[in-house]
Amino acid sequence: MDDSVSNPDLARAAAIGLLLAFVAMIAGATIWATAGGQDGSTPGTARHAWERGLLMAAIVLTVLGLLLLAWSLRGSPGFGLVLAGATVSAIAGALGLVEEASTVSPSFAAAGWVLTTYVFLAFAGQGIVGFGLVQFGGRLTAAGWILVAWNIAWPLIVLTFSGDDLYYPVLHHFVLPAVSIPLLTVN
Repeated sequence: MDDSVSNPDLARAAAIGLLLAFVAMIAGATIWATAGGQDGSTPGTARHAWERGLLMAAIVLTVLGLLLLAWSLRGSPGFGLVLAGATVSAIAGALGLVEEASTVSPSFAAAGWVLTTYVFLAFAGQGIVGFGLVQFGGRLTAAGWILVAWNIAWPLIVLTFSGDDLYYPVLHHFVLPAVSIPLLTVN
């Protein structure tokens, strides 16, 4: 299968955006992990604002990266599925931003369904993108299958073993290099 994308510059921009999302998530998760507790930093502190701000940046960069990826495949096999997945991810991202913003501002509280909906739409969106990459073929086939497997397995694992806590934001961003790195090599 031909690895040609309709716009290689958009493909590279998508790859960079997805890699930056991964870096932002790792930075936010590191702040959370070094806070010494499952709840992360103390709300109202600058550390908490940085932690949640980096998680919000990861969400925005993921959505932008997936949308750029979709448009870089315009006219190619898989374009429709990647665009649909990116759109679902954008809806999930909006909900994720609402949820994260609610943890930063003490005067704002998101409804309980926002977090659950974000988690499952984020997994679904990336899974759909994965199927689109499989359909596109070439060097992105393996990345597509990785996305599909990751985004089917982790919701099941989380539902089975985590009880009431469904929110592990790192799971939505940790797999992004699997897409970004081969995306840098397409022409």
